[in-house]
Amino acid sequence: MSRTELARVWTALGHRLAVVAGAGTALLSLIWHSPVTDACLRGAAAWAAIRVLALATRWLMARTEPESDQQPDADSAEYEAGESG
Repeated sequence: MSRTELARVWTALGHRLAVVAGAGTALLSLIWHSPVTDACLRGAAAWAAIRVLALATRWLMARTEPESDQQPDADSAEYEAGESG
């Protein structure tokens, strides 16, 4: 899976998880007899928290991925296989 595909999948998953968390939090707040405004604020806060978490995770994944143009180590199998002689 390429880096752009992984980022796209992670973004879509983050969107869906944020919506589920926000709606679930608002619904639970209403079930526990909170005022509608409080339930909406709690749902919005849960949605925002999950979105920020998903974006931060995507950013960290992009920052920690090894560069593909690095030379293999001298001890690696790729380096030894490339030598002929």
